[in-house]
Amino acid sequence: MFAEMTSGYASDPNELLAASYEVDYDEMVVVRDIEEATAFYDWHLADFLASSPQLAAWQPQVFRLNALRVSRFRKSAGEVDKTDRVDATVIADFVRLGRNLPAPHVSGDPYLPLKRLTRYRFHLVGTLMREVGHFLTHLFLQCSGLSQQNPLGHPLGATGCALMEEFLSAEEIVNQPLEELVAFLIEHGKNRFPDPQAEAMATGADDVLAAAHVCATLDEALAGTTLAIALTARRRELSLLALDAREAAGLAAAESAQGGEVALVFGTEISGLANDEVIKCQRVAHIATSPTYSSLNLAAAVQVMAYELHAAASGPAVPDNQRFDAATFEDIESFYAHLERNAVASGFLEPANPGRLMERLRRLFGRTRLEREELNLLRGILTAWDGEGDRE
Repeated sequence: MFAEMTSGYASDPNELLAASYEVDYDEMVVVRDIEEATAFYDWHLADFLASSPQLAAWQPQVFRLNALRVSRFRKSAGEVDKTDRVDATVIADFVRLGRNLPAPHVSGDPYLPLKRLTRYRFHLVGTLMREVGHFLTHLFLQCSGLSQQNPLGHPLGATGCALMEEFLSAEEIVNQPLEELVAFLIEHGKNRFPDPQAEAMATGADDVLAAAHVCATLDEALAGTTLAIALTARRRELSLLALDAREAAGLAAAESAQGGEVALVFGTEISGLANDEVIKCQRVAHIATSPTYSSLNLAAAVQVMAYELHAAASGPAVPDNQRFDAATFEDIESFYAHLERNAVASGFLEPANPGRLMERLRRLFGRTRLEREELNLLRGILTAWDGEGDRE
């Protein structure tokens, strides 16, 4: 049977003992004390009552109920007052029905500290994740107008937190000089390249990671190259000479065999290569895929081209065609700058309305694979026209 403390919440074992004697039955009296588990310290009271020597003769069962479950049960009683006496009656009725009751509190449970620690950690992680969600939502609303390139592994990592502490707004980060921003990221990111996770996934290719060089811009990455091949799945309106993956690998192997430095240029995972990045290359390569889904993720594209390069490099030796030294990326970019200055000075190119003239000229000379001697000849002609004596 139930000894119901209708006067309210009873925490003294003597009160419970007196209430149990008021029930005049010959059989053993079982006292069930109910408490609402709404505080961090309810365990101490439950353990005290369950192990009380004064109540031991009645073998008390102590339940720790969640207040929400009791509140839902309370609705079945209709409109009643919110008093201690009424609350005690509702709780007693809830236990009397015995539906979906939790397990009684066990005093001296050896796993109790671990259970409570796990529960607190669960609630702590849930709270932190909610706060992170609120923060990321606010961050997106503040920065949604900017290009999303995911430069950070996680916005709340060490580097991301350093950015938010140093700069007051996203606009301030955007207006920061590129060289200074790169130096800041390297310093606060601890320059962790290669990443430990990348080394673990390399499975014996640590030498490839060790030889990798991190560049801030595409121009810096292409410095010194004599052939740059852009990998893209999209057809461009002003496309360079297009090759399939195998043809591009063969061309790259031939260029490398003659001492040239070759670059395969891949875009980001999200948006690929921009037009102004493609136009800096001399060739465009496409990997044959299904027409219904032409895009490959970055890792797959790199793997396909690595295989094609290996197959091309392992094939027959490339014959020596007595080709002159190819012009480097820096020399070609300097020629384009010189050509643009000459076109503006002659009135052929209007700076206010340039159209796509320079893109078409890049496409024209990109197809020819300019040699150094040829480039010197063109620069000499431009110098004779405009009177420039420098060769930038």
